[in-house]
Amino acid sequence: MSYFVKNSNLFSIQSVVDSFTDVITQQNAQIATLETTMASIVSSGGTGGASIADLTVVQMTVSALQAAVIAINTIVSDNTTAIAALQVPAFVATTPTLQWDFRDFIDTRQGIEFVPIPSDGVQIVDQKAVVDLPGPLHYLRGFVPIALVSKFSKSMMFRFKSIAGMDPNVDFVFSTFSGDPRFALGFAVRVFNGAIETNVYGGYGPSGSKPIYSALHPIPGYPSVIFNQYAHMAVVIDTDTGFITTYINGAQVGSTNSVTAGTTQAELDAGEYHAGVSFLPFFVNKSGEGGEGNARYDRIDYFDNVALTQQDVTYYYNESISN
Repeated sequence: MSYFVKNSNLFSIQSVVDSFTDVITQQNAQIATLETTMASIVSSGGTGGASIADLTVVQMTVSALQAAVIAINTIVSDNTTAIAALQVPAFVATTPTLQWDFRDFIDTRQGIEFVPIPSDGVQIVDQKAVVDLPGPLHYLRGFVPIALVSKFSKSMMFRFKSIAGMDPNVDFVFSTFSGDPRFALGFAVRVFNGAIETNVYGGYGPSGSKPIYSALHPIPGYPSVIFNQYAHMAVVIDTDTGFITTYINGAQVGSTNSVTAGTTQAELDAGEYHAGVSFLPFFVNKSGEGGEGNARYDRIDYFDNVALTQQDVTYYYNESISN
């Protein structure tokens, strides 16, 4: 099992153990040498005073060294116990509810399939979903059981590379609705004008649904960070705190209190508007707000009812660059 360091004292204690272990090795070597000398004296059969005296000295030295080894082993044992007390189990990352790795269009957790619309609009090339045609009809759609989509906290992670020359404003889209934004369901994430835009829709009433959480976080290094390389993007919606936090390549882009002006406590308590449906559509490259964000999608992870930590995001980012 691997371990994370609980505090810096672990290193100093380990150093003590290592140094004493070296001493034990050296003293055991000396004992072995002295025991060879003793055997030689005994085998010589000498009865002279000098030989007996030599044997006595050697025996005393061996006894002293053996006592020292016992004492040092006790120190090593005590310090090993201290090391164990300062260790904590290795970090275990939160498991995604849904995951598409685009070996095919089927999610690896629940078996939910993304269907290309139209059928020839999106293709898988080198285990990437390639959305590289202009226009409003080239996207993926999957129907997710509503039991897997909380009305409250959630997190999403994407590994993608945007394609230049498509929509001049939108470089990425992942949403749960399509059509008139007055009847928007769930949430939407876009890269819009160089920023990560996140909206959560609720408050359905006579005037329609509206964003109850909204955030816009400009991306450092845009546009090259998402066009010239595959980027790892994470979006964390924490309805317990009201904050939306976003990350690019493991580094935080923004974290803001995102409750929109005029949102009532009743609307926050009700959470996302799901319209009483049994399945919520997940769209890649389509949003009811308009604009298509053509890209190559390497992986999509959805975490239901959980706000990922920085440690989670760092873990998955490191995993993405090691694969």
